[in-house]
Amino acid sequence: MTEPTTNEPTYSKQDLHARNHYLREFLPFMLGYGVVLVATLTLVNEDTPGRAAWHLLPAIPLAGAMWAYYRQVRRADEYSRQLQINAMAIGFGAILATSIIFGFLAVGGLVVAWSPWIISGAGFLACFGSLGFMARD
Repeated sequence: MTEPTTNEPTYSKQDLHARNHYLREFLPFMLGYGVVLVATLTLVNEDTPGRAAWHLLPAIPLAGAMWAYYRQVRRADEYSRQLQINAMAIGFGAILATSIIFGFLAVGGLVVAWSPWIISGAGFLACFGSLGFMARD
């Protein structure tokens, strides 16, 4: 009797090791980012001296998370690396185009309060959405 085939991916020991290594590097930075972000948003108010500097603190663990992601891309095989770099290029293009659109709107007098979140959301959707489509090919 043959086993039924599934579309579930199978991972080699090396793939699982690389994933676990990435998560050990990435997750502490993201946890630190969350803690620093919540602390900054709850503890810093208009009267806090150096308020702008305090609001830049979450960028430090975020830079560490970017470093961990860069290391993961460098460890990936050629196919995975190419997929990720193509997806990042598409995401960058989406962020660039959305930023320009909101910039033109601002010049015309229409300032959208949530535009930074819309811009980053467009980049994430384009990046990860394109990654899903490219991986099917």
